[in-house]
Amino acid sequence: MILELPRRTALAVALANLILPALRPVPAHAMEVAEYKKLLETTVKEAVSGSIGNPDATAARLEQALKLAIDGAKAYVAKEPAHTRVFDALIGSIESLKSKKADDVEAEWGEDGRQFAAHGFDLKKNDQFSTAKSHVDVIVHPTLAIALLNEFRKSKDAALLDRMKAELVEAVEHADHLK
Repeated sequence: MILELPRRTALAVALANLILPALRPVPAHAMEVAEYKKLLETTVKEAVSGSIGNPDATAARLEQALKLAIDGAKAYVAKEPAHTRVFDALIGSIESLKSKKADDVEAEWGEDGRQFAAHGFDLKKNDQFSTAKSHVDVIVHPTLAIALLNEFRKSKDAALLDRMKAELVEAVEHADHLK
């Protein structure tokens, strides 16, 4: 019986070494960056072509990327509750933003959007590539892209695709700061 104990202990240690790394908490600001970037880069290639063959599939990809970004932001806010107000406001407004004109979305949540100050988010303290601002931008840029896609569906204006591409390239850049 005494000889059995070291085998059991060795087995328990071996199992613990296999299982415990999987149970370690993921950083609270972690987001599925690789999948997010893959979705957006596919859409950028489509926009560069000057044609959206299947706007519904494009919208679905953008929605999927947006969900990843929102999940990442929620995890970030759980760790950094000081930014709860701005993220609650942004996430709460997503559905209405998608149906607005892109210029209106930009006025609310763009570079100097009025919603930041309204919800206590100091853009001077949260520079362009801070973790908080990057989490905001990985949500805002795909939302803008959806608004632009909706405008493109109506007008077929290729300039909207150029702007959509620019928004998504910027979103990918911000995602790189969340790794």
